[in-house]
Amino acid sequence: MHPINKIPISYEYNGWCGSNFYLLPHQGWKIHVSATIQNYQTVLNHVAFLSQKLKFSFKYASSISLINSLLDIHGSRINGGKLITIYPQNKEHCSRLLYDLYRFLKNFSGPIVLTDAQFKGTTNISYRYGLFVATEEKNYLYCNGKKYLDKKEPYFLLPPFIDTDPFAKDALDPIKPNTLWDNISLDYAIQFSLGGGVYLGNYLNKYKIVLKEARFGVGTNTGTAIDKRKNEHYILSLLNGKYFPKCLTDFYSQENYYLVTEAISGKTFYDYFSSVGPLVVDIDQKAQAMTDFIDIIKKIGNLLSYAHSKNVILRDIKPNNFIITSKNEVFFVDCADSVMNNQKKYVDKIITPGYIVPSNLCNTFAEDWFKLALLIIDALSGINRNLPPATFTQVCSMFSKALAIQNFSKDWVEIIIALSQNDIKKFEALINSPSLGKLTFHQPSPQVKELVIDDFLIHKESISKWLYRSLAPADQLLFDQLTKSSQSKVIAELDVLLNSFIIKKGLAYRKVKDNYSPYIYEGVSGLAYIVLYFCDKYDLTAQLETLKKFLAMLKGRYVKSANITGGAAGISLMLIYAGIVTKSTDFLQLALSWDKYIDILSFKVRGRKVWCNGVLSNKYNSTLYTDAHDIQKFQQFIHNPYT
Repeated sequence: MHPINKIPISYEYNGWCGSNFYLLPHQGWKIHVSATIQNYQTVLNHVAFLSQKLKFSFKYASSISLINSLLDIHGSRINGGKLITIYPQNKEHCSRLLYDLYRFLKNFSGPIVLTDAQFKGTTNISYRYGLFVATEEKNYLYCNGKKYLDKKEPYFLLPPFIDTDPFAKDALDPIKPNTLWDNISLDYAIQFSLGGGVYLGNYLNKYKIVLKEARFGVGTNTGTAIDKRKNEHYILSLLNGKYFPKCLTDFYSQENYYLVTEAISGKTFYDYFSSVGPLVVDIDQKAQAMTDFIDIIKKIGNLLSYAHSKNVILRDIKPNNFIITSKNEVFFVDCADSVMNNQKKYVDKIITPGYIVPSNLCNTFAEDWFKLALLIIDALSGINRNLPPATFTQVCSMFSKALAIQNFSKDWVEIIIALSQNDIKKFEALINSPSLGKLTFHQPSPQVKELVIDDFLIHKESISKWLYRSLAPADQLLFDQLTKSSQSKVIAELDVLLNSFIIKKGLAYRKVKDNYSPYIYEGVSGLAYIVLYFCDKYDLTAQLETLKKFLAMLKGRYVKSANITGGAAGISLMLIYAGIVTKSTDFLQLALSWDKYIDILSFKVRGRKVWCNGVLSNKYNSTLYTDAHDIQKFQQFIHNPYT
């Protein structure tokens, strides 16, 4: 997209075009002009016309993909809405341009740029102080010989060397008074996106509520944030509170739309199956956990049938959109992307990793049933995370092998196949079968060979380097910082890390009562390696004992990928390193228990054995084969360390 009147283009890069009339300063006050997907062309024409008359430098988003990303509901809150950036020569120039732009653009609207201050009550004209050209090497502001990081937050922030906003008299208070706000108090944010936040709070000092915000102007041709939340209001009104939260009120404030629903107390389906599901509980609790799990799957089936009876397709089915109450009641809490069965308007395909369905099922009742199959696979194995690039048939094969290891009924495979084929009668018959909840312990576990510490001792340094190379970038940075720190600082950091490693939700393992949930996120095996490395380096007995107790709980029961960074191979390699550091063969045998998942998680592409690399793509790219080489190299090492 370009202005209708030709302008001199000074540069083009990554979907941007720039037109410069002077050499840009390193830093200063800059102006952002936002727009909606509908009015951007007209707004751009006006700005381009002004730039030729007033001779100011600016850049604009020219590629459709960049424009869509800057207005995407799920996009960056830092960059969202910044379709046009104007670079004044100094503060006085900025002031003049703000007023000139205001006269031309005040009748247009656009999403508020969260990093900026708004000018004279507009939503589309804003400003901030910052870098004009940022690079990794030049991401600093300079003043009086000192340098300052150019911090970008989703709120207006002045750098330390500027005391007051010179345009403050014309800045807009971010929240206009609204009588409905008097009835609402917010406790905390559940999540944020460019399209708006979701908050937990109270309404009329009486109801626990969820407040869902939809920001004006955010969204593309397939629906704005406000469209989606108003759609959710309509859908929830149809569903009338059964299996779904009730709507309490809705309102507009500063052009944004707010939907207030009752809050449902309980755990998300993810938190449920990762803490008390049959996959993670101790052996003597498995039978009851499986009985409870089957009951919840039945209720989710009833929930889908009820929604379909109201002609509603839920679509965005994933673990965090279901709430399980203390009485094991089931609620679905996000209908923003739900549609009516007869709705002809184009809507985006839902592309949640691990929950992607065949295109021919999209926006049909069959989409919901297929995703129920994926929910079951997720809760009992996590193997749906290989879909794509693995096919559904390959996922079913992997799932069958995982069920055998967990001693779960093979009938679960028949259930997911029935759901994938939209055979609801067969699903209902199978889910009510008494044999489904029985655990099958009749097959003896195969004897695994004993690993010997001495076989791996000579590889200690090379294993350490391998684990370091596999660290996530943030963890490598932490490791490097600790290497340069004093012993006392290292000990303090390890103590903090050990505490968060066990209980922090954002990390892989969470302590729930006496159970440690073995859910693997990318890089978490690296955090354990960091603790092990520095405990060994400084002979930190107390910290090592804490970590040993934690690692001993990590039975090889669930893993989403096989790769070295956070997958089965990474966990297994870290446990071998733990065995070397602690001189405990128990950790070596535990490493083997993770290793057995590696073959389960493999599938073939063009005749070659590969593993999912976590890339959300149907394309078979070269990284699949690179990851496969690394994993095969690890398997050769663990089974024959002398080769």
